[in-house]
Amino acid sequence: MQTPDGTLLTRSTAVLYLADRIGGWWRVLAKSIAVLPLWLLDRAYNGVARIRHRLFAKPQDLCPIVPPHLRQRFTDY
Repeated sequence: MQTPDGTLLTRSTAVLYLADRIGGWWRVLAKSIAVLPLWLLDRAYNGVARIRHRLFAKPQDLCPIVPPHLRQRFTDY
């Protein structure tokens, strides 16, 4: 993620930045978690990223995104 001033943020740093920008309790949570060491936060980020499909499953009725080279097959009848 890139901030408006051009800074590139990755992993937990990007998540904390976004939570801070959302505001409210997310800002409080971001500020309180930000005191932890970066290596620990990135490790937690990687752990959640590894199991994200089990945590946030795709809906079964979701339509697939058709790749550009196959779209013509579905529009020209």
